[in-house]
This record gives sequence, C-alpha cells and structure tokens, in this order.
Amino acid sequence: MKRRKAAAPKEEFLPNLPVPGNDELLFCALGGIGEIGMNAALYGHAGLWIMIDCGITFADDQNPGINVIVPDTAPARALGDNLLGVVITHAHEDHVGGIPYVGSRLGAPVYATPFTAAFLKRKLQDDGDGDVTVRTIEAGGEFRLGPFKIRYLPVPHSVPEAQSVAIETSIGTFLHTGDWKADPAPVVGKGFKDDRFGKLGDAGVLGMFCDSTNAMVEGLSGSEAELASGISELIANAPGRTVFTCFSSNVARMITICRSAAEQGKHVALVGRSLLRMRDVALATGYWPDDLPALVEEDHIGYLPREQTVIVCTGSQGEAQAALARMAAGSHQHVTLMPGDTVAYSSRDIPGNDRPIGRIRNRLIASGIHIVRDEDAHIHVSGHPARDELRRMYGLVRPSLVVPCHGETAHLYANEALAKECGVPAVAQAPNGTVLRIKKNEANVVGKVRTGRLAQDGSGLVALGGEALRSRQQALFNGVVVVSAAIDRAGDIVADLEISLHGLTDKEDDDLMDDIAEVVEDTISSAPGRDHDEQAAKVATAVRRLIRARFKKYPVVSVHLLRVDPTLVD
Repeated sequence: MKRRKAAAPKEEFLPNLPVPGNDELLFCALGGIGEIGMNAALYGHAGLWIMIDCGITFADDQNPGINVIVPDTAPARALGDNLLGVVITHAHEDHVGGIPYVGSRLGAPVYATPFTAAFLKRKLQDDGDGDVTVRTIEAGGEFRLGPFKIRYLPVPHSVPEAQSVAIETSIGTFLHTGDWKADPAPVVGKGFKDDRFGKLGDAGVLGMFCDSTNAMVEGLSGSEAELASGISELIANAPGRTVFTCFSSNVARMITICRSAAEQGKHVALVGRSLLRMRDVALATGYWPDDLPALVEEDHIGYLPREQTVIVCTGSQGEAQAALARMAAGSHQHVTLMPGDTVAYSSRDIPGNDRPIGRIRNRLIASGIHIVRDEDAHIHVSGHPARDELRRMYGLVRPSLVVPCHGETAHLYANEALAKECGVPAVAQAPNGTVLRIKKNEANVVGKVRTGRLAQDGSGLVALGGEALRSRQQALFNGVVVVSAAIDRAGDIVADLEISLHGLTDKEDDDLMDDIAEVVEDTISSAPGRDHDEQAAKVATAVRRLIRARFKKYPVVSVHLLRVDPTLVD
C-alpha cells in the first residue's frame, strides 16, 4: 500500500499529547531533531508511552553562567503514570545526560545496558536531582513495557554497548536506530551484523527513525581499528610531549592511544574527571583490557621526561572548564605545555562549537604548540553512518516509512533524499514538538506540543529564554544601573540618592551620575504619592531612556524605592 507523505505541521499547539489509539503509533521528539544533541523521543501506543533517550546539549557564549541544557520534558511529565519508562540507547551525554537533571521529575524507571547503567549511576551520584530507578537490561536483551515489546540490537558506535531499539506493537514493528555505524572492527565490542537487521526487515518494519548526522558525507565513516597506525606514527614522530584530546566516552580511542604509546615506549596519563570516570566504568564492566600498561597519575606527569609522556585529556569541543582549556591558559595544576609540544584533536568539531574551539587552538598556537587535526593525520573516525552505510541499512531493513532524526535541518533533508533514492516508500519530517501519527497505511501530523530548553543554573533549572537568563544577557551586553531612594508617605525624596553603574563606563562619570539623579528626582516629584510599584517602573523607564540616548545601550535598570518615616532620616 502506498503511504502518503506527512503533511506540514499545524501551527496551533496542543495543550497536551493526544491519547494514542490501539491502531496507531504516535511519535513526538522533545529534542534532537533539527539540532545536534539533547535527544529525547516519545512513542505512544494503546494509551501508553515510552521515551527513548534523554540527553543534554552544551551552552554557548550567548548564555553566560550556563553549562548544561536539557529538553523541557513538560509534555512527558504531563503523561503521569502513562509514561512507562525511559529506554536509553547508549552512554553519550546527548542521549543519557539529561536523566540526572529531569529523571526524578519524569517519575518513570530508566532502562539501560550494563555499561550505560553503570555510567548513569555514577552520574546520578555526582549530579542527580533526586531518586531515579535504573534497571539493567543485557545488550541485545528484550523486555516488555505495557503494549511495547522492546528489543535491544547491538550496533558499533564510539562508546561501548550502543544499541538500536526495535519497538514491537500490535500494529507493527518500528526501529529507532540511535547512533550507529557499520564498523566491522570497532576495537571495543563486536562489528556490525547485517543479519541482525536483515531479519528485522524480513519480518517487516513499519517505521524507521534514523540517525542523520553524516547523511551529507559520501562513502564510509571508517573503522576504529584503522586508527592505530596513524596514532602510533604521530606519537613516534612528535617531539616533546604529545596530548590527545577526544570525547571522554570514546573508550576504544583511549585504548588505541594507550596501546600505541606502549609500542613507542611511552607512558600515558588520563587528565580530566569525565575521562577517568569513563575508564572506571569500562574497568567495572570488563571493557578495559587487562594487558594495557598502568596509567600515570595526573600529579606525577611533571616528574617524567616530556618526550616520554602521552596525555589524553578532555576539552576537544572548547569547553571552558575542561583540562585542555586550562592547559592552553597555563592554569592547569599538573600539566604545563611548552613550545614544541603537540596537541592532537582526535575528534570532530561539533557544529556550533567553532568559536570556543578556535579560541583554545589559537591560544595553543600562540604558545608554540603544534596542532594536529583529523584532516592532518588519520587520528579520528566518526561514530555515525556515512551515506554508503545508510544505504546498506535501508537495504537491510526496508522500512515502509523513514523519519530522519539526530541532525540539523540540512542533515535531515539529505537523509530524506537518500532514503527515497533507496526506494523507501515514504519519508516524514517531524521537527521537535511535532506529533506524528503512524498507521498501517498512512502517516500524518496531528499537531504540535510546546517544546523548549531548560538550563542548569546553579542547583536548579530555568527556562532558556526565560526572564532570568534574558536579564543576565541584557546585563552582560548592556550594563546595569541600580537606583535606591528613600521617600516619605507623600512620595518626596528625603535622603541622598544611591546610584551605582556596572558595565557602562570605565571610570567614574560625575556628570552622568548628576543627570541620572536629576531624572530620578524629576520623575518622582512629578507624581508624588503614586502607587509604589508604578512609580518605580516610571523611574526605571526614565533612567533607561537617558542611558539609551547617551550610550545607545539598553541596560538592566533596578529601582528600589524605600518608604521611610522622615523623622528617622538624618
């Protein structure tokens, strides 16, 4: 039967997710579609729901004081007991990192394979906001959540135990690929198995929700095992100290670097809390080989000859607090880089991180450090499928419908075009918040729910784009004016004004202070006895108008009007 393409999303927002019927599957992503990171997808059938993944993304320079951003899970929380569980595909922050921040709010158990569960439990100890039940399912295992039969399908990726998820329902089977690649020799774990997905395709797949990250990249992503020679060559030829920076979750890359360094007679240290945590999880779950040489403790690095040490550190994406950023700034407690040392980026630059990555690289170059990127040497391969691998998967699974996921808009539409080239009957684009209804003979959009982002701000979560962060951004770029005035019951000023300026001038400006005082006094005297809050708002408006005329800035203006008994004022 020919399936028609999903119609464009309606503009109106639904108050809540609709109740899924027995003859349909509803899909709604709260994050991860149209962006890299923050993956969270809801699947509904027969009145009940599951969520697959709940990840984070990282903040940029536009959000001062913010490090972690998570999806607003309000639509999922509104489901209450009808949300049966959160199924995690693998231990990457953009797929599991949101659980410590919103997991207890969801009120549903979390399901994960042993490696991912061990990683998540460590994170919950360090960053958790409450109790979260984590249930361990063996890689390749099956379990049931209400009307959903869930089956893990192991796939190679850049972290141990990555899993695609087969979702069996009364109307058919759906495949959520998660992050994957067709690597025949992934160093950690087993290679891609065609028959695993071929059998799924033979039985029939109604819908496939597919990784789109490398849908614009021709060929193959490359095998992790192929990197050993390039990494060994770099270590052998680099003078001074060699530093590799990579994603902390890439256990296979850490193992390859350790083995290559040992072949060259050099010592290895892991620098960065997340790297050490991942190594500990790999040890506890049997993924760290027994034959690797012992690692050097971070505080012992300085005692070894520079040319005999190899460091693996965090910070490949320009994270301000990561080890590499502190090394570049010369502020790391134990590691000092010198001219002639080498920093090798065994990673790809995630879109959106260009500026912070560039700042650190420029700082390193200015210090005489030699930079090696993946285009300079064969030291990195992607963990996501390139176009030939996607073609292979489409040929195996033969889905009736594809929904491109995990990628920016260009990636999603490139995946759509490729799926059609491979003979997939229908493709539906379902941006975050879109509620897609899939039946046996059709797929269409039934509306949208409001989605958003929450930022970890100190110990709590605030809305990204909410008043708190808007005020902070305004203060960052436009400055702050604070005015305090003591007034009597009649509304007259009875003491000297207190005025302070932040971020507007480099030196004390008496003329400006006098002008602000005059504006405040005139505004208050023009409407004595007016409602307290209304009077403060008028003062703020007048001061803001003055600053705008003087500096072409729109500062945060805070006005405090304190009503006092004039007999108590000196």
